[in-house]
Amino acid sequence: VGYELDAEDIAAAQSAHMALCDKLGTARCRIKSMERGSDDGSFASASLKLAVDARMAKAFQTDLDKAVEAAGGDTASRAIVAEDLAKQMVDAGARIKAKQALADRLLGIIKSRSGTVADLVAAERAYAEAQEELEAARSWMAEMQTRVALSDVDIRYTSLGPVGSGWLRPVGVALREAGSTLGESIGALIIFVVAVLP
Repeated sequence: VGYELDAEDIAAAQSAHMALCDKLGTARCRIKSMERGSDDGSFASASLKLAVDARMAKAFQTDLDKAVEAAGGDTASRAIVAEDLAKQMVDAGARIKAKQALADRLLGIIKSRSGTVADLVAAERAYAEAQEELEAARSWMAEMQTRVALSDVDIRYTSLGPVGSGWLRPVGVALREAGSTLGESIGALIIFVVAVLP
């Protein structure tokens, strides 16, 4: 989501969004990253990345919009990107079952102590490898389940004008220009006086 606000209001909107996330608690909303920057005379910008419970993402987005409206801003852009993990999760589930069955068979061979010493050593080595692959598959499944449970929300804030571009800015610019003009006039007068005196 992209929001446009006055430069001075960006910090307030971003803080309000972080407060909304904190209010939900870490189980339903987490702050992944936050940036804010501006220089006098340039446009201000900020960003906020959140991970929000997918079941409440739509309602949370409405709350984000309300917070920006309260700060005097508007929505500038909005986009939704979906990722289908169903096939990958089915494949990972099948891989976990297969690796678990292999590990169970190897463990049965090791416990029965049937066969030669070389066979038992080979079975133990194969069991260790199967366990490593099983843990890797479980970790991958857990990561995908987290990606399904949480939606990434990327928020960008941009200013409508440069920092310090309120109604007092033209007054400040006029005073600076007046001082410069006065200095140039005094300089020209000194040159004229020096040229006329001889």
